[in-house]
Amino acid sequence: MVESTLKQLKRLLETEGAMLKGFIEREKINRKELKKLKEIQEKKRELLSKLLELGCQKGDTWKDVLQVAMLSLQNKDSLISLLKLYGE
Repeated sequence: MVESTLKQLKRLLETEGAMLKGFIEREKINRKELKKLKEIQEKKRELLSKLLELGCQKGDTWKDVLQVAMLSLQNKDSLISLLKLYGE
């Protein structure tokens, strides 16, 4: 869950960065682009809230966030192992 949230956040940040770079190079922005940028920023806020719900803390470094992601993956692997063991 943390891993997919981080991937989504990364894609949004890359898209936002490319858009901002284009705006700076052109020195203008239209209403449609501004609306898209606002949508991206809202989605970023949602993803950051989701990360907080998944165990990340405000002020965490990327290292802390990645540790939470790794723990999440380890827990997922452990659950899959238990399901395989007791599911048969």
